[in-house]
Amino acid sequence: MFENLRLKNKVLIILLVSLSVVVVLGGNNTRLFLNQHNDAKETKNSIQLMKATSHFVHHLQRERGRSSMFVSGGTSQEDLQKFREETDQHLQVWLKVLTQSSLANKDLVANEVEELKSIRESVDRKDPAISIVDKYTAHIERTLALDANLVQNTTHADLVRMFGTILLL
Repeated sequence: MFENLRLKNKVLIILLVSLSVVVVLGGNNTRLFLNQHNDAKETKNSIQLMKATSHFVHHLQRERGRSSMFVSGGTSQEDLQKFREETDQHLQVWLKVLTQSSLANKDLVANEVEELKSIRESVDRKDPAISIVDKYTAHIERTLALDANLVQNTTHADLVRMFGTILLL
């Protein structure tokens, strides 16, 4: 088949085949690079979510303690309000980071915000302290579970892809 071709055509075929291999391998490497880039972005988002959740939960815990003190008469409404404002600042940061997550359930987020309002209303009514502490604790547990679920789902997929990439190399 190649015997009848001129030398110029034979060289051209060899060059085209070589160029095709280079293009295919380059495209594959570009795809791998883009996947790694996306994995790194998701990991960064997971870290930001963990950090925001940590700060938010810390302030929820502080508010829980101050609310217990308020209900038992150990502090004023103004003092409690300062803690609530700090918690609300961290809540807004947490919600912003959370809504950027591709796995975030918007209804669940709205329910968490409504639950915090409900807990605060219980505090303002001066319901029993043990009931308030239990409500705050349950709220904190749900917040941590939501964070853990989102981070675990994202990180697991990232690790599987990264491990696959390492094996290919």
